[in-house]
Amino acid sequence: TSHNTSITKETERATTTTYNTTYNTSRSTSRSTSRNTSRSTSRTTGTWWNTQECFGLDMKIALADGTYKTLDDLEYLDKIQSWVMGDLPSEGNEADEWDSYKDWSTSDVLNFEFTSGWVSKKEYGSFDHYYKIILANGALLKVTQEEPCYVKRGSEYMWCRIDNLLESDQLLTNEREFIDISSIEIINETLEVIHINVEPNDIFFIEGILVHNGKGGK
Repeated sequence: TSHNTSITKETERATTTTYNTTYNTSRSTSRSTSRNTSRSTSRTTGTWWNTQECFGLDMKIALADGTYKTLDDLEYLDKIQSWVMGDLPSEGNEADEWDSYKDWSTSDVLNFEFTSGWVSKKEYGSFDHYYKIILANGALLKVTQEEPCYVKRGSEYMWCRIDNLLESDQLLTNEREFIDISSIEIINETLEVIHINVEPNDIFFIEGILVHNGKGGK
């Protein structure tokens, strides 16, 4: 009887070990699957295309509450930090066209009003080169060539696409200040990117820098 009891206890321990291993493996697999499914779902809610106004997926966008979120984790329900920039065109699809806002200019940045926007479109893609821009405050931008940003160049204020930037230009931040560019470098490596459209004002902040979701012309 003592021998049989010993065998029973050993069997119980083995069964318990097997259960715990199965349970822990199941929990681990479930968590891993959940994380991967969430990221995969985030990607598949957008479309893949080759727009050239894009940012690296790890770039951070400013949210309306003042926090930041990586673009790869951005969701349609997120409220985006934006500005009302006086009479900058924003109505209709034509407001995204370069010709509609390329000549718009003002130095009166202190009167821009904070507001919130929403993401109406997410589009993914990849490019075999991109621009790496380092700012005086240490911020880093990974961005493709046609993305428009607002620039102070000497005494002039203008929208300028990335591949036309000069190192002597200054970029506008969400603190309503213009910041110096430390360096601009073309990186000949493939980069996974995202393009977003923010409504209703078409502007938002990446790494604290003001950008436009419209097309950047020549």
